[in-house]
Amino acid sequence: MLASVFSVDVAAYAVMSNHYHLVVKLSPAELRRVDEYVDSFRARLGDLSWFMKCLNEPIARQANREDQCTGHFWESRFKSQPLDTEEALLSCMAYVDINPVRAAMAETPEQSDHTSIRLCCACP
Repeated sequence: MLASVFSVDVAAYAVMSNHYHLVVKLSPAELRRVDEYVDSFRARLGDLSWFMKCLNEPIARQANREDQCTGHFWESRFKSQPLDTEEALLSCMAYVDINPVRAAMAETPEQSDHTSIRLCCACP
């Protein structure tokens, strides 16, 4: 998983029909692992922009191959917002979890495909 290479923890995600939502936590504890890497990679592995590039680029390339086209796949650059409190984090995770229901892609969050809530609910 891409997040395991970066100092990023994925808290929640939901894949929608034309975009996705991702809640990540930049972990200072994980940054200590980065010390094992070369200096040039150290900055990148703690960089949210580099993480998003590494996540989005292969998806865009695969989609363009499947559609036999070239050019931009994503409408715009990613948007990010710091979640400084536990309440903000939980609120954002709830928003991501309920998004497929609001978009009529699933009846309940647990039934929504390609989401962290479904993965979590599948655990014993």
